[in-house]
Amino acid sequence: RARSGDTTSRTMLGARAVTQAARRGLMPAVRHNTVKAYLAKVGLDDWKRQLPLGIFLAIPVIQNEWLILSEETQLVGCFCLFCGTAYQLGADSFAKMLDDKAEAIIAEHNAVEEKAIDVVKSTVAAHE
Repeated sequence: RARSGDTTSRTMLGARAVTQAARRGLMPAVRHNTVKAYLAKVGLDDWKRQLPLGIFLAIPVIQNEWLILSEETQLVGCFCLFCGTAYQLGADSFAKMLDDKAEAIIAEHNAVEEKAIDVVKSTVAAHE
């Protein structure tokens, strides 16, 4: 249990223990590019090979009912497909729209600020 002044979480302690064990040689160090290198080595870094393999592996998963394709599962799949498609095809347009809106907000803010500064200057000039 963490003490009141201790900000280290259990997750951090677990990650630290794994790192220390890897340094001591008790377990191999995990490399981030290992999976990508392995996929490239066996030729699975191309979608034309991943798709048939995914279908091949999905058949026993569905047949043995490890995954039940209910309407909720299909809805999640459609939502993920929509999000991925929107990110792939619409990311630049969406980013441009948000940038244009941000520039318009900044321009409006600057105009209001300039008017406020002019009012303050005229008030100071009137009291001199």
